[in-house]
Amino acid sequence: MAAALALSQFVHLAQSQQGKACEAIVKQVLDHSNIFVFGELLECPNVQAISASPEGAKLLELLRVFAYGTYQDYKARADSLPALTPAQKRKLQLLTIVSMASKERRIPFSDIGAAVEMDSTRELEDLIIDAVYQNLIDAKMDQEKQCLEVLKSTCRDCKDEDIDFIIETLTAWGDSASGMLETLETTKLSDLPFSPQLLSQAQGQAQSTQ
Repeated sequence: MAAALALSQFVHLAQSQQGKACEAIVKQVLDHSNIFVFGELLECPNVQAISASPEGAKLLELLRVFAYGTYQDYKARADSLPALTPAQKRKLQLLTIVSMASKERRIPFSDIGAAVEMDSTRELEDLIIDAVYQNLIDAKMDQEKQCLEVLKSTCRDCKDEDIDFIIETLTAWGDSASGMLETLETTKLSDLPFSPQLLSQAQGQAQSTQ
């Protein structure tokens, strides 16, 4: 809630500022420790207009990296983008963990370390703890298996071209839930190796997709 309020305030400011003043607002947002979504700011016409200057165009591209990309995406284009402040680097590393957590439920520490370019185990653990503390991910560290067990992760900004894929994924999940419900309904409950509560859960899942 606090993050949404902070972003809303910056967007309101950006709507009344242009040029260098608007660029300064974008930099403040990128440095802000609690803001991790940027779509609303990206859609602001005055923010889009900063691309009229060479420096503004680079800053706008950096904002897009924070909205949709990862630390490695930044590194691949570092020569053409503004240098990261320490706060921005930390934030982009956190966002990288969010992206990884949205795709995998068990992530080796070594993969995370490579993605955020951290060799120190202690520093990597601190980064993961920070991600949990910021409510970016719900996860626990398995020291024995040297991996991160992810329960859920927050949502990042979505590109327009990703919307069709998301709809297809949700539709497939809905069809799967409906298929499971049909199977359960045509099977005698006495023949099932589990309790009738599962049928009720499946019905709830199917109804929620309709």
